[in-house]
Order: sequence, then C-alpha cells, then structure tokens
Amino acid sequence: MLKVNSIEVVYMRVIQVLRGVSLEVGEGKIVTLLGANGAGKTTTLKAISGMLKTEEGEVTQGNIDFNGKRIDRYGPRRLLLWASVRLWKVDAFSSISALRRICWWVLTAAKIVL
Repeated sequence: MLKVNSIEVVYMRVIQVLRGVSLEVGEGKIVTLLGANGAGKTTTLKAISGMLKTEEGEVTQGNIDFNGKRIDRYGPRRLLLWASVRLWKVDAFSSISALRRICWWVLTAAKIVL
C-alpha cells in the first residue's frame, strides 16, 4: 500500500509548492490525480518517485510510505534499486504491479535507457 501523509514540498529551500497533500493507494487499486495547471500533480508524482532531488526539491514535512517502508528520503536510483530488489523478494503478486508502475515512472522521468 502506498501512503502519502500530509507532505510539504519545497524547491531550492525557498519555494513551497505543496502543502498537506495526503493520499492512500491500496493493493491493486488505481488513483488519478486531477487538478488545474500548477496544482501539484507532477510534483506529487515526483515526490513519490524520488525525482524531486534532481530538481533541487525535497519533502520537508510528512512522509511517503510503501508497504510500511518510508521511501521519501530515497533518490530515484536508490528507490529503483530498492523496488527492484523488492520485486524478487515480494510474497504477494499484487505488490509486484504497483512496484512495476513505480519503476516505470522513475525510469521514464529519469530518461534511463536499459
């Protein structure tokens, strides 16, 4: 399960772009983020995938957990490595699809070619 708990995101230690964002995605569930331009949809996904660090952003409040493991401190490479290792260790097949989606988003956003 993915849990985003009241996160605040700041760019360059000055510009606050998200405040109090929370969401929960259960096993096998799909969630859509809707909002106007500049509402924080992409920033929320970057926070979840660890891509904020590539743009001098950081989660300064709250936390992001995936199956009980705090992942908001991970950069994109560490998150990808953690998710990859988890794919081989995971017991429940429902978790695999969620991890694959996270890996795909990190790879796409980082433009990593395998």
